[in-house]
Amino acid sequence: MKHYLGVDIGTFETKGVIVTASGEIVAQAARPHRMQVPQPGWAEHDAEQDWWGDFVFVTRKMLADSGIAPASIAGIGASGIGPCMLPVDLAGNPLMNAVLYGVDTRAAREIERRAIQRAEWAVALDPADSRAHLSLGWSLALAKRYERARSHVDEAARLNPLDPWSLLGAALLCGYMGDQATARMLADGAMALTGPPFPKPWAYHATSAFLRGDGELAAEYATHIPIPAVWHQGLHAAALHQVGRQREAEEMARQCLAAARANWFGCEEATDEAVGHWLLHIFPIARPADWERLRDCLVGAGIPAGCSRHHGW
Repeated sequence: MKHYLGVDIGTFETKGVIVTASGEIVAQAARPHRMQVPQPGWAEHDAEQDWWGDFVFVTRKMLADSGIAPASIAGIGASGIGPCMLPVDLAGNPLMNAVLYGVDTRAAREIERRAIQRAEWAVALDPADSRAHLSLGWSLALAKRYERARSHVDEAARLNPLDPWSLLGAALLCGYMGDQATARMLADGAMALTGPPFPKPWAYHATSAFLRGDGELAAEYATHIPIPAVWHQGLHAAALHQVGRQREAEEMARQCLAAARANWFGCEEATDEAVGHWLLHIFPIARPADWERLRDCLVGAGIPAGCSRHHGW
């Protein structure tokens, strides 16, 4: 009988499974490993020990536990934790620990600079491209350069007033930057062009509604998101609390916290406070009053903010 072996190397654990051709599980094994944090914001793995060592360990354990002959393994699949950086010598030996994707922030300022630079190139190549202006606007806003970002958001909406995506992207960014009147006008314009949006835009509309203080509409729009991401659930909980639907808010907050813990890749433990801090800093909310309203609604729903502060990212 043929068998198939799969190994997944994660941030904190390596898991393996052996299955038959019909998908029946024959053996499983796991081995935890440590994410090293040599300096604040750094995140590393010992590739030799955590990647290759774990792979060998779980494979040998599954074969030993199941009694399956290695020759019966017809295929092997391995998945890693993403595009990590690992310098090696000519023989393939690691020269240092692996730097983890998405978690290690040592190059954050360089990434920010390059993102703006590339968006500027896009605008220079085609000044009439609304999406290029939106890209530059978002890149600048994420770097807290709101005044300059606003000019490109306005230009994007002006260049392509019949494109609902351009209008909706501009609306959301206007909302984050505190201009709720323009945000509503653009969001309403996008809705008028398309009617009820396809699944993905509901998240944009829900966020825009919450930012302009319309918790009832935000909660309604959020119910239409078919597969909500963690931050959608957090926003939904905040909107429900804002309009006094406390039991629903608390249930949505519990779902948000559970989903965040199940998909956590941060350097710190996935405590409720850590999730709350992340939710409060994933988007560039310019005005302290808007940020504080989101914080207070999240806390009211049951997602603690810890020591989070405005622009603490």
